[in-house]
Amino acid sequence: MPASSPNTVSGVEIVASSSSISLSWKVPADNGSSITHYNVMIGETVLVAPSNTYVLDNLMPDTHYK
Repeated sequence: MPASSPNTVSGVEIVASSSSISLSWKVPADNGSSITHYNVMIGETVLVAPSNTYVLDNLMPDTHYK
């Protein structure tokens, strides 16, 4: 059976502090295709996460991020 695209991630958890946001998620079924990285979108910016966690740090208090 040929490989197909991995499933979408689920179980996303977000933990915020005064200067960072930590993201984590469950590793989805790979359906025979190796998962080499995850794309994390922050607004229009795409960040690459090599595993199922990503930390945005050096954030400024009282600043709006989307």
